[in-house]
Amino acid sequence: MSDNGSVMRASVSEFPLVSIVTPSYNQAAFLEETIQSVLAQDYPNVEYIIVDGGSTDGSMEIISRYADRLAWWVSEPDRGQSDAINKGLRHSQGKYFGYINSDDLLMPSAVRAAVEYLESHPDVGMVYGDVEYIDAVGRTIRFYKSSAFDLVELVRSARNWVPQPGSLIRRDALDDVGGLDPEIQYNMDQEHLYRIGLKYPVAYVPVTLARFRLHQESKTVSGAERNARSEVLIYRKFFERADLPPSLRSLRSEAWCAAYLYAARACAYGNRRQLALGYVSKAAIVFPVALLSRAFWKACLYALAGESIVMRLGLVRCLPAT
Repeated sequence: MSDNGSVMRASVSEFPLVSIVTPSYNQAAFLEETIQSVLAQDYPNVEYIIVDGGSTDGSMEIISRYADRLAWWVSEPDRGQSDAINKGLRHSQGKYFGYINSDDLLMPSAVRAAVEYLESHPDVGMVYGDVEYIDAVGRTIRFYKSSAFDLVELVRSARNWVPQPGSLIRRDALDDVGGLDPEIQYNMDQEHLYRIGLKYPVAYVPVTLARFRLHQESKTVSGAERNARSEVLIYRKFFERADLPPSLRSLRSEAWCAAYLYAARACAYGNRRQLALGYVSKAAIVFPVALLSRAFWKACLYALAGESIVMRLGLVRCLPAT
């Protein structure tokens, strides 16, 4: 028995250690399924950390059932999701690091696929893949296929097509750029991605790595106004950087316009039309050329009528193609 154990330990040690952190707060309805998806990875060397924000919904009992399979866990008040992930990062030892929210799921071979790519591309700082969108009970909504990384276009458009679930970051890159910004509570992965992309290649693998859950309690669906404020904060911090290359600094006005239009649509989604109109106005002021774009007038429609009405009546079809 001891010989078999030694062989197993030797074989596991040949695989680089991967650290996965799950931040959680009152997500008992989904937490256990998330935990199981991490523990079921076919990659043999994963340290799993759970950072709970002091849940009162039975999450503690769920975590306790898996305590002997966790590298570390804690349940205590924190300053939000970014703070929780950073806390887990400080307790992790892996060569590669990732996090999965407590309502999302990793595909069984997600870690293996990401590690294989990073091991064969030592210059790459981060790798990401595709995701499957699911509803509250796990039914497939649609598959999302991402595309190659392009920091200039990401910043210019304020669109983030890089799925966070399933992504892995090289520890050396993390040590260089730092963890998540605790001041940013929405789209924190976008801000972190910008920092990584400024210094390291970021790679896309066309493999479904995770299942991303959309439900009424998820931050993706709720908190539209805070989502908008976070986007504006991300762009303020980004363009305050002294190390931006000319190719990015020259996009300042156009990028700010895109960020304001994103914020406008987020507020419209949350039925905060007054705020949405304010962001639309800021977009026009910072980049007047936007008045000629379909994206600008689409945001106006959402701000004036609300996204649900616009979609139901098909008003977007009335806009010019350019």
